[in-house]
Amino acid sequence: MIRNGNGLQAGEASQFLESIYWRQSDPKGLELYKRLLGCNQVMNQKIRRFLMINGSRYDLLENQKPFVGSDRSIPAARCTGGNHPRGN
Repeated sequence: MIRNGNGLQAGEASQFLESIYWRQSDPKGLELYKRLLGCNQVMNQKIRRFLMINGSRYDLLENQKPFVGSDRSIPAARCTGGNHPRGN
């Protein structure tokens, strides 16, 4: 196991970084991702997987078009730390 001086494992550090990223880039997407945990409907499982792959509700291959909901993202050049939904 890899640990830093405080006893933090590499896997734990990765989870912390992912949590920080989600909270900064798309908090509503993170809420949706958590709500879909354990859902048995195929479409909801696919949405949850796509959320995890993209790290947000925005399709990276479709110019940040939302694949869930209708909130548009702000271009990365206009904000720090990633793409943020408008108004957040």
